[in-house]
Amino acid sequence: MEPLLSISDISFSYKDSEQTVNALSHVSIDIEPGSFTSIVGPSGCGKSTLLSIIAGLIKPDSGEIIIHSSDKPLHIGYMLQRDCLFEWRSVYKNILLGLEINKECTPEKLKNIESMLNYYGLSDFKNAKPSALSGGMRQRVALIRTLATEPDILLLDEPFSALDYNTRLEVSNDIYKIIKEQNKTAILVTHDIAEAVSMGDKVVVLSSRPGEVKASIPIIFDNEYDSPFAARSAPEFSVYFNKIWKEIN
Repeated sequence: MEPLLSISDISFSYKDSEQTVNALSHVSIDIEPGSFTSIVGPSGCGKSTLLSIIAGLIKPDSGEIIIHSSDKPLHIGYMLQRDCLFEWRSVYKNILLGLEINKECTPEKLKNIESMLNYYGLSDFKNAKPSALSGGMRQRVALIRTLATEPDILLLDEPFSALDYNTRLEVSNDIYKIIKEQNKTAILVTHDIAEAVSMGDKVVVLSSRPGEVKASIPIIFDNEYDSPFAARSAPEFSVYFNKIWKEIN
């Protein structure tokens, strides 16, 4: 299968008047259509920097992001560590933000938002302010806001890190289900090895700074372990976990 996107020999350094910090070194990763790729590594190894390069927010020193699509530009959605919901806007108005900026509030896309609000149990809160929501509900709103713009690929930068453990498990399970049901391609950056293994089709391990690809590990579970929560009970789970832990440490 041809990749949807290729991260090809990417290197990047942060520079100021006093020093240069090498963040990434010759990173290459293929992202297949409909796949869920988890990226792990030590703190400061350039994981979030890599997402910013994919999103086009910063330019690499060398290498390139190759889009394997000739018929249209690749639309990228970015879900950050914080939900970034505006308190002065209702839940519904927060979800509309990306469409308003892009001037894409079409009847079809508004209907899609209503459908997602209803399906994911948020329709009763559409006129509420974000402060009325739990942390897990806020993250679901943030995901619907991202999906409303109909991205081809989702970048997830530690999206569950601010949640307590039980909520984190619940929300990661829900968001995985949403992404798979909509057949989206996703790249997740996380410090949580268990999260990376339970959600990813593939786990890419970066070295300490400057980040290089140390390993790319396919994750395969039997069909009965078809959700992140269920995958944690799979016999192979601990094998993957220990292999990745050793690569990182």
